[in-house]
Amino acid sequence: MTVTTSDTPHTRLDPDFKQQRDSVTTLDLAGCNVMYIHKRMNEFEAKTPGVSHQMEMWPETVLVDMRREIDAWTKRNPTAVVKGFTCGVSDGACNVALHWRPR
Repeated sequence: MTVTTSDTPHTRLDPDFKQQRDSVTTLDLAGCNVMYIHKRMNEFEAKTPGVSHQMEMWPETVLVDMRREIDAWTKRNPTAVVKGFTCGVSDGACNVALHWRPR
């Protein structure tokens, strides 16, 4: 199973996403860049009872790939400071967004 990632500068975020992100009042995410990880579940994982937007409920194979991608991104960006972490499930895929800024 493949994992796709993308890294988006804060100046290039979709206006709707930016508004939603900026309205989260408990986190200071305004001006953050966003790194996305997108991992599609296979047909059996997607039917697993309890799979939800909570990352703890994701299939173990998905969690292993997500951890590997986050660790690799952290090694590639040692000066990045992660300010927020959002995750969810949509259309049979698990998605993570790291909201970060350079130091």
